[in-house]
Amino acid sequence: MKTIIFRIVTRPNSAFRKTVLLTLICLPFHCALAADTPTQSNKTLPNGGQLIVKSSSSHDPFWGETLYKHEYSYLAPSGVTENIGGSSCLNSAVDGNPDIIFAHKLMFLPLKCHAAFIVRTVKNGWRYYSFGKNEYEKYPLWVKSKVRLDDKYDGPSEIISIDAKKRTVAVEYLTYKTNVITFRLSENGEKMDMIGLERRIGPNQDPAQEIKRLTDKSQIPIVRAAAATFLGSIEEPKAVEALINALSDDGLNVRPSAIEALGRIGDKRATTPLLQILENKQENKYTRSYAAKALGGIKDSRAVQPLIAALSDNALELRCASAEALGEIGDRRALEPLVKKSQQRFREKWPVRRCAVEGLGHFRDQQSINALKNILNAFFENREVKTAARTSLEKIQNTEKSR
Repeated sequence: MKTIIFRIVTRPNSAFRKTVLLTLICLPFHCALAADTPTQSNKTLPNGGQLIVKSSSSHDPFWGETLYKHEYSYLAPSGVTENIGGSSCLNSAVDGNPDIIFAHKLMFLPLKCHAAFIVRTVKNGWRYYSFGKNEYEKYPLWVKSKVRLDDKYDGPSEIISIDAKKRTVAVEYLTYKTNVITFRLSENGEKMDMIGLERRIGPNQDPAQEIKRLTDKSQIPIVRAAAATFLGSIEEPKAVEALINALSDDGLNVRPSAIEALGRIGDKRATTPLLQILENKQENKYTRSYAAKALGGIKDSRAVQPLIAALSDNALELRCASAEALGEIGDRRALEPLVKKSQQRFREKWPVRRCAVEGLGHFRDQQSINALKNILNAFFENREVKTAARTSLEKIQNTEKSR
C-alpha cells in the first residue's frame, strides 16, 4: 500500500487552510489491465483494394473480461489510404475479421458486436450508422446528427440482415424481440429512412399471462415491471386497466414501466391518472417526466395546458419531457410556448431548448419554420440545439414533400 499526502492551500487572503489526506490503494500489478501485443491483418477486396484491420485487446483479470479494439482503414486500388473508423467489443473478437459487402458504388462494412455498419459514400467517404435506443445516428468525423425513432422501439438492437443491392438494413430490437425495423439507405449513402415495421411475439409470450403476472402481488417487482414493459411493447389494449391499477404499485420500477406502457398503447383512458401524476409536485421529477412522455404518446388534447404549465417547472427533466410531449400531440396551442422556449438562449438550459426545437419539428407551420431557421442562422448557438433545428426543419420539409 502507498500513502500519498496532498496539501491543498486556499487563496493567500483566506483565513482557512486545509490539509487533505488522500490514501490511494495501488492495486497489485496482476490486477491491472493486461494488454496484448497489437496485430494487423490485411484483407484483399474484390475491387483490388485492401481492408486493413489493426486489432488490440486488454484483459482485466479482476473482472474476467477482455476488451477487443479494432481500427479499420481502406487501401484503395489507387494507393490512397482512407481512415474508416473503429469498434470495440467486450469478450468478443468478431469485428477483427469483418466482411465488406459491395453493391454498385457503395461498400458496406457491418459490425457484428454492435448494431451498426459503416458505408463508403460517393461524395463524403466513410459514414457510420448505428441503431440504438430511440434513434439511429449517422456521423462522419465532422458532423453528428440524430434522427429519433418512436419511443416504442427501445432496448438493445441487432442487425439481422443487409441487402446491399436494395440498400436495406433490417434491425431487430431485442427487448422482447417484438420489433423488426427496415431502413433504406439513399443511393449516395447520405440519408437513411425507415420503410418497414414488423412486430413479433415469441411463442412463450402470452399477453393474458403477462397481465396476470402484472396484477399478481405475490410476484417480485422485477417480474411485474417486466410484464408491464412487455404489454406496452406489443401495445396490448386489454392491459390498459391493469396498467392503470399498477400506477399505485410501489414495487421497484413497476410504476415507471406501467406509465411507459400506457404511453405506448395510447389509450385515452390513461390520460386522467397520468395527469394526476404530472401535476402532483410531491412525486419525484423522474416519475412526472415519464408521465409527460406517456401523455405525448396518448396525444390527448386535455394534456396540452398541463404540459404547457410544466414547461416552467423547476426540474429540467420535466421541462424537456413536456416539450417533447407537446410536439408529439401537435396542438397549435403549444406552438407559441415551444417557440418561446427554443429562443431562451440565456435563460434556459440547452437540453430543454433542444427538446423544444425537436417538438417544433412536428408543426408544419411558418412560425415553426422561421424559429428553426433563426436558430440555424444564429452566430452564438449551442451545437446540439443547431443540430436538432436542422433535423426538425428537414422533417417538416420531408413531410411537405410527401403530402
